[in-house]
Amino acid sequence: MIDYRVDCFSEAPMLRKAYLNTTHAFKDPESDLQGRVPSLKFSLPFHQIEDFTASFGSNAVYQDFIEALPLNLRVLNCLGHYIPPIPLPVPITLSKLVEVSFSLEDNGATLHTLFEYLTAPSLSTLSIIGSHPVPSDSLTRNLSMMIQRSKCSLESLILDCADTRLSAFTNILCLSSNITKLDIPHLDTERLRFLILDVNSPNPILPKLRRLWIRNCGRSILPGSFELEILDAVTFMEMLNSRTTARDYDYGVNKGKFAVLEEVHLFGYDDVKLHSDLKLTEPPEDENQAIMDDLAAKFESTLDKKWSQFLHSDTGHATDFVNIKLHMELDRELREMENLDLEKYDTRVLVVGALQ
Repeated sequence: MIDYRVDCFSEAPMLRKAYLNTTHAFKDPESDLQGRVPSLKFSLPFHQIEDFTASFGSNAVYQDFIEALPLNLRVLNCLGHYIPPIPLPVPITLSKLVEVSFSLEDNGATLHTLFEYLTAPSLSTLSIIGSHPVPSDSLTRNLSMMIQRSKCSLESLILDCADTRLSAFTNILCLSSNITKLDIPHLDTERLRFLILDVNSPNPILPKLRRLWIRNCGRSILPGSFELEILDAVTFMEMLNSRTTARDYDYGVNKGKFAVLEEVHLFGYDDVKLHSDLKLTEPPEDENQAIMDDLAAKFESTLDKKWSQFLHSDTGHATDFVNIKLHMELDRELREMENLDLEKYDTRVLVVGALQ
């Protein structure tokens, strides 16, 4: 079987960034008697590359790149069908590597071998995305060991193929206190409770978290058959409330310690059931608050439509100043405002915004 080679860039001393796309290099390639298909190989100075992105149909590019051991590598992005095991199972230290991203149409069981041997102390962004279920226990455990070994400080973590039930998964989160963006599969009740932010803990979990994605990929019940997971709405809301009120503790020794959760995205859940379950966690409507809302709307109308015209001669009429009936009406409505028992209601609805 023929291997096609591109070597016109084999000597490029200034090359630092490479983007290779071999996904459609061969149209319906035919295999030989041994089942092999044609491959396309690039002769590049891989050892000096700092930013490498590859979208490939065969694994030759990835293997050649890893074998070259590019010590100055900062960014590694790979999109493909299959990631082979690293060719030489020896420790690899990439001290400048800050971003790693794998987007795989078929997450092979061998991806974990890279993280089994990799040390990356500068790694801050890690993304592993696959569209098919994987034997993710080895991957999750090796990722945990890699982060612990590297002592890196992750800020963004996307793992849609991790097994969140493993202790290795929670260990990843415990080792990554600077994460601001987290994109993970479904969390059961125990893992949701684990994510509740305890501001009194000496080691709170993910205190900097601002954006959270939770994806329901379903669980296998029979070969080729899946059913959707069910989110524990009560525990989810406890976690959400703990992270949206974190700003209340942003003072003194805790100044700057906690971030407020700004975005939450839930994907793949039964929308009707999810909405119904979340609705049940809401407190019953406060009758006094409903009264306060009506009063606030009435006060706003009085001040905007009556008092504004009365006080500003350019928008009102001179006859209003001698209109006894209007005077009595305004006096009655202002006294109603004055007599409002502010301790009885939540008066935040009365706060004036965009005052000109």
